Amino acid sequence: MIAVERGSLVTMVLAVSANVKSVPPFFVFPTKIFKRNFRSNAPQGSSGSSNKSRWMTEQDFQSFMKHFLKHARITKDRPVLLILDNHQSHLVLPTLDLAKENGVIILSLQITYLCKM
Repeated sequence: MIAVERGSLVTMVLAVSANVKSVPPFFVFPTKIFKRNFRSNAPQGSSGSSNKSRWMTEQDFQSFMKHFLKHARITKDRPVLLILDNHQSHLVLPTLDLAKENGVIILSLQITYLCKM
């Protein structure tokens, strides 16, 4: 992975299940334009987006949800529970609808509860 500037932070989103299966990482890079070479050394199947804030935005979370759906092999007969922190970018109706339509049940917890898990 290549940071845009030396010393820049990159946000990484991971999804791992209780049976140790995982989805390839999703990265949020601190730049206006996402370039494929940002993930040149990332694990196969990795994806990402970019924005100047480096933090997850509503658009980044929707991109992550599409990435998650592509790799998680979910069916309506075998839904999954996705546990998230209660960040405002996760609480956007179009993304929540996309998750529901594809068998993803979202449980959003306050960060204090996640730290105790």
